[in-house]
Amino acid sequence: MRSLSGLSDQELLNRVKELAARERAVTLEILLHLIEVESRRLHVDLGYASMFDYCTRHLRYSSSAASRRIQAARCVRDYPEVYGMLEKND
Repeated sequence: MRSLSGLSDQELLNRVKELAARERAVTLEILLHLIEVESRRLHVDLGYASMFDYCTRHLRYSSSAASRRIQAARCVRDYPEVYGMLEKND
């Protein structure tokens, strides 16, 4: 594990803010990809009975993380305007 102790307080705060923004962007990309995987039923082709099974066993998300992502992906699929809201962090 790398040490962050050499960073000034302001550098640390700036970095964590930047990382959080990048994390949100990546999470939105994951949601879009999960929508497409489910749409194409690729999880079934791989032998997974459900998206939950795919997310927990193949992607190695915890049960709660898998559930949240699947629910969010379906929400974005069913209500595309939600994507814009999430993108703007509203």
